[in-house]
Amino acid sequence: MEIVWTNNALNSLDKNIDYLKKKWSYKDIDNFLQIVDEKITLLKQNPEIGTICEFKPTLRRLVITKHITLFYEIDTNNIFTSILVKL
Repeated sequence: MEIVWTNNALNSLDKNIDYLKKKWSYKDIDNFLQIVDEKITLLKQNPEIGTICEFKPTLRRLVITKHITLFYEIDTNNIFTSILVKL
């Protein structure tokens, strides 16, 4: 399966990275990006790994870190990211 990053998801990822640049070291940011990559790899291998959202059953959420959650939807061949949220 392919991951399709929506503009909303890319924008929210950029905003999270911009925030991290102000608060964290480059090593910490690199570690965060490695975690994102690992979670995306897991998601590709097992698209149903995320929890189904109560408010929209076609939407799933995958915890990236305790403060960052990725929301996504699955179709036949793709996983569409909706947004990456800082909670």
